[in-house]
This record gives sequence, structure tokens and C-alpha cells, in this order.
Amino acid sequence: ASDVHGDQRGWAAAQPGRLVRQLQSVGARNPVFVLDEIDKIGEAAGVALLDALDPTRNAAFHDHYLEVPFDLSEVFFVATANVPGRIPTALRNRLEVIELAGYSEAEKLEIAKRILVPARVLDHRLTGLIEFDDRALGKLIRDHAHEMGVRALDRAVSALCRRAALRFEAPGDRPPGKVTVTESMVAEVLGAPAGHGEGLPDVERLRAIIELGGLPPEARRQGKRELDLLSVNSPGDSDYNRRFDYLRWLAGLPWNARREAPIDLRRTRKLLDERHCGLAKAKERILEYLAVRKLGGGDRGSILCFIGPPGVGKTSLARSIADAMGRKLAVISCAGLSDETELRGHNRTWTGAQPGRIVRQLVGIGVRNPVLVLDEIDKMQRTNRSAGDPEAALLHVLDPVQNDRFADHYVEVPFDLSEVFFVATANVQDMITVPLQDRLEVIELPGYSEDEKFRIAKSHLVERQLARNGLTAAQVRFTDGALHTLIGGYTREAGVRDLERRIAAVCRKVALRRAEGDESPAEITEAAVADLLGAPRRVDTVLSERIGRPGVAMGLARTPAGGEVLFVEARRMRGAGALTLTGQLGGVMQESARAALSWLRANAPRYGVDPGFYENTDVHLHVPAGAVPKDGPSAGVAMTAALVSELTGRTVRGDLAMTGEITLSGNVLPVGGIKDKVLAARRGGAVQVILPKQNESEGIDDLGEDLRREVDLRYVSTIDEALDLALSPPPHGRGG
Repeated sequence: ASDVHGDQRGWAAAQPGRLVRQLQSVGARNPVFVLDEIDKIGEAAGVALLDALDPTRNAAFHDHYLEVPFDLSEVFFVATANVPGRIPTALRNRLEVIELAGYSEAEKLEIAKRILVPARVLDHRLTGLIEFDDRALGKLIRDHAHEMGVRALDRAVSALCRRAALRFEAPGDRPPGKVTVTESMVAEVLGAPAGHGEGLPDVERLRAIIELGGLPPEARRQGKRELDLLSVNSPGDSDYNRRFDYLRWLAGLPWNARREAPIDLRRTRKLLDERHCGLAKAKERILEYLAVRKLGGGDRGSILCFIGPPGVGKTSLARSIADAMGRKLAVISCAGLSDETELRGHNRTWTGAQPGRIVRQLVGIGVRNPVLVLDEIDKMQRTNRSAGDPEAALLHVLDPVQNDRFADHYVEVPFDLSEVFFVATANVQDMITVPLQDRLEVIELPGYSEDEKFRIAKSHLVERQLARNGLTAAQVRFTDGALHTLIGGYTREAGVRDLERRIAAVCRKVALRRAEGDESPAEITEAAVADLLGAPRRVDTVLSERIGRPGVAMGLARTPAGGEVLFVEARRMRGAGALTLTGQLGGVMQESARAALSWLRANAPRYGVDPGFYENTDVHLHVPAGAVPKDGPSAGVAMTAALVSELTGRTVRGDLAMTGEITLSGNVLPVGGIKDKVLAARRGGAVQVILPKQNESEGIDDLGEDLRREVDLRYVSTIDEALDLALSPPPHGRGG
């Protein structure tokens, strides 16, 4: 992290970070700044780079050596990477990725002939003295330039030019005319490039920090012991580099550095209202939590956990908490964690050992009391191993009885985490194990309604994207209709992340026009949106058209991405009573399908269906899309409606969606995620939603008056009540 933010001036051989050094070298405050190969930096450096890339913070970038803020907002940052998946998580969400595919052999040959060969011939002053045979270039590409790019090809061309230049410089062996590079010359000349050495590290700076930096006695003793061992090692030994790296991490930990401001609840309330639209219950719970901490109370073992779909503001709420408390913010992505060493570090004896993510984040952030976000804890990979489970390590981190002596395997001395304010985020609560849930104070963040998205876009997103794209409100104006078109026709999400991308795309189109000379004010209307972004990718209301035949019902489910519409399709055919289930249905969903069929067989006469229909009939239930796994009890009512519809010929209303678990006795049981499901139904064109009666008192206020006004909510206790609402009148002349 010091490579980005610089060294403290008290260190021996201290210097500014690379950003400041490059700006000083280039002599301008607004260069194009290339961050090359960011997929090869660590998480700590990635977090440090956020201060430079975040447009809300980089106007006052702080270099530890300069000690005064410097404005980086005019710098045009461009990043490069080889593998996007290896970019540190903290940086990934700040980048707009443009993938560049590798070159084919034919493209490499064309690049070599038109660009590389002329450039290298000019470099070696061989104009008119050398030519490359096409077959030689082909051999060069096949044998010595296997990479996707042309860097190795460029080196090979340069090596061949150097050999030719030497022949012209030799007085007794000067060629009589042009030198032609042939296949045999390629085989003769090309070889491996030479390596490069590196300088020695600065040990005295680390000694000063360990001896005078106020480290705890145990850490200071460990540091001195390693320094003594380092002094007897030769810089060429492997132990020397390993010990130096360890001392660098030990000295870099913020043993005493803190940053905090008194909690001002009025300012916090104002800040939350300005930054976040809606989320009234979540904001009130945060204020209550901070009020208890301000009064000196509160259970240190209770960790706030924001649970909701992507893009609803979980991480930004954590950022608001950090700002309200005057603390720094750090983020650790827990998605995909499968080994506790990711959190607690490797044993120092391992090759390539390093500390865990917690220590790396603390070193990067530079304080011992940040707000530390444990992002996506529901996506940790569980393991059956008795040791090495990341969840067990996380429980240790969050335990207030133990975390004041957190032991990273690499650092080997305890570090006090009791001052860290932990905040967790997740998409689905059911994916978090019970022991971990016991540590969490869950705050649910449901998806936004279209009206809430409109207010967020108008109040926050448009203004932010205009500023990021060099535009002003006087130059570009979004009409209300345009925003509603973007929300309804170009996005399908519970949050607003994709909506902001669409607004940004419109702003970039306008910015391009202005840069090309068209400086007239732009009014973005519904028609302008279609001209700039193309035709809408979806029209939600057409979903209801799939319901216009018997055997199809619109169900509702909650997924990690928010609420979703599930179409349940039922078909009968001649057979011997078999039930076929397709669509990647999980175990619970398969049980719901069997329960629905059993209930229908027991109650067939009530709906005019032959009680013996099952003896010579096979039934097939399918839930598109077949490539997406699905599970949960919420589709029970929709499955029953689809079966009854198919066997009676009565269609299910096309503007109606339903959710609820069923029992063999015909009861409808409550389910979760009501707001997310109602929002999904509204996006799917439904104007009426059937819900379990027991959900009537659970969180209906969260739906908002606008949503309750647009969608007619009907509560049922039994399957019969649901079918009376869902099915069309029976057709004349049709029986079971």
C-alpha cells in the first residue's frame, strides 16, 4: 500500500508513492495514467488504489509523504490486465472492462509486416538494407510467438534486426547488398532473453519502526528476533528474503493508528437520507444501533448484516456508517472462500506464504479501527474438513471474547481486532449457517419499486453520471418519461446497478456528440433513449401472454438477484400414472409438485375431473428456464393451479401471479421475500398477486403505497380460495 500512498516521512529513505512520483515526472496534473497489470497486485494495494480511482475521494488524495491532499480528479486513468478474474475485488466494481481478444496468425503476420518490421528496421538504421521473407515471418510466428499478443513477436523481429546490423558494422564481412531474413536465419538467431537483477531492501527502516514504533512487547520481541536472524543471512539466501517480507508485514500493521469522530446522530440521519432513497426500516435500525454505541452500550458480539439483492445499497450503507463514525472503510470479499488461510494467512514455512486478507486489509487501510465489510458471506464454500474451514475462522474473528487476540498464522503474534466495526453483507440469508447467523444482526434490504428507482435515478444517478462523463445539467436533461423508459424497458433487476449503467451509456453517447462538435443542449426523451441505446431489450408486459392457454401459471420466487417470475407448465398425456419433473428442480420443489398432484387426485371430483384420471395418464411439470437450478416451497400454489388448469381446460388469469407453500390438507402456508416477489410480479405485468393469509401482517408497510396501489394483493388460507381467484370460469361441454 505504501507504493500507492507513499512512506511516512519519519522512515529511513522515505519517498512519495508511485502516483505522486509519476505526476512529478510527467509535469502535468491531467495526464493519461496507465495502471498496468492490475491483476498482479495484492488486495492491500487494490484497496489503496481505490482512493485514487474513486471520483468521490480522489479530489483530495492523501500521500503519506506529502502530508497534504492532492487533486487527482483530472487524471484520466486507464487500467490493463491479463485475467479480469484476478483483479482485486475492491477494484473490480470501479472498472468498465473492455476485453481485447488475441490475434490470429494471419493478423500477427499483417501486424509484423505493416508495423513491427518497419519500426525495428528504422530503430536499427537498416532502411533499404534488410527485408523479411514472408515464410520467415510465418516460421517466426509459429515457433517463437505463441502468445495471444505480439510482444514476443516484436522482440524476435528486433533480435533479427540486431544480428543484421552487426553484419553491416563488421568491415570485413559487410554484405554486398540487402540482407534477406530467411527461415534458416530465424532458426540460427533467436534465443531466450536475459534476466535482470534487483537491488537490496532497506532493513534499517524496518528496524526503526520495530524498535521505536510503539509495537506491543510480544510483537517487538518477535521483530527483534527476526532482525537478528536477518543480520546473519546473506542477501542472496532464500531465508533473507522470506524474513525481510515477514518484517515488512509486521512493521506495516497499524498497531496504534486510529481514526474516529464522535457520532452525530442528526448528521447521520441527514447523510443516510441524502444518499439512500427508501430503506426506512434499515436506516432507522442503523440509527438505533449507533445511538446505543454512542451511549456506551451495545453488544460487541452483534454484527450488522445487510441482506438483499445486488444493487440495493448494502455496501454504500456501510460506507455511510464509516463516514458517520469518521472511520476508514475496508472491504473483504468472502465469495468463493474455501480455505481458512485466506482469512488467517499461511504458515511462514510455506513457499509464497503471506498474511490473510484481514491483516492485508488492515495494512492497506493504515488504521486499527476501520469499518470492515465482510462482503457476500453467503457465498463462502463450505468444507467437511475438521480444520481449515473459512467459516470457523470467521466465527473466531467475530467472537468478541477471542478477537482481541486474533492470531494470523503468518504474523504469529496476536493482533487486537476488538476495535474493528464489522459489517456483513449477503444476498440470501438461508445460505448462511446457523452458528454464523447467531453472530449477526440481520437487516433486510428488499428491492426497489419502479417509483423508488425513478426517485433514485432523478436525485442521484443522473447527477453522478453527468459529472463522471464531463457533462452538466444545462447540457443534458433527462425527461421523466426517459427515466421510466430506462427502468421499464432496459433493466430487470431489484437494485439500480444496471439502471446506472444505462444512464451512463446515454451520457457517453451525448459526450461523444459534444466532443465531435455538436454542442447543442440534449434533451433525453423516450424516443432519444431508443435512438441512443437501440430498441428495448425487454417488454415485461408480454410475459403475461404466455399464460393464455390451459396448464400454465405464473409463480413467484426469491433468488439471490431478487424476486423472479417462474412460469409453471403442466401437460397430460396417455400413460400409466407417471409424474415427470423437469427444469432443474431442487428437492423441496419436487416435493411440492408431488404434494400438488396428490391433493388434486384427492379432490378431483370437486373440479369436474375424473377421479381415475391418473390410471391412464402421465403428467409432466416443467419450470423454465431449464438451465437455471430452482428450489424452495414457494411454487406450491402455482404448481397446483397449473395442474388443475390443464386437467379442466380452465386457463389461469394472465395478469395474476401467485406464491405460497401448500399442504396435503389444502392449506396455504406463509413464505418469505414478499416485497421482492410482489416487485417481480409487477415487472412481469401482473396486476393481482395471491399471497398466503399468514403473510398479511408481515412487512406490508415495506411495499409502499405506490406498489399497493398498482398491485391488488389477495390473501388466501386454502388452495380452493387460490383457485377460485386464479382460474377462469369452466368452459361449457368440457369434463375431466
